[in-house]
Amino acid sequence: MSDTTTHTPGPWKVASYSPATIDIVAPGVSRIAAVPQMFVSRNQHIANARLIAAAPAMLETLEALRDAKRLSTQDFRRCADRILDAAIRNAREDVTT
Repeated sequence: MSDTTTHTPGPWKVASYSPATIDIVAPGVSRIAAVPQMFVSRNQHIANARLIAAAPAMLETLEALRDAKRLSTQDFRRCADRILDAAIRNAREDVTT
């Protein structure tokens, strides 16, 4: 497995939304994804867009946890809690318009 990143670098953000589509953007890129609202509630639509936008940060979280496994068990748990809490907060951020 390669550690080379080939996706659009983050951070990705929910930039704008209309009743039918939510746009995900990255620095220097007008739109990397459009999330259509199909067969889900408005709240689910927004939550889906937030999770997609959080993908680069989630990858960073997984990489940080992989690197932190070298710590002692107690230090790893403290480090993992901080890393995971930050990733969860990021994935649940409010949609910015």
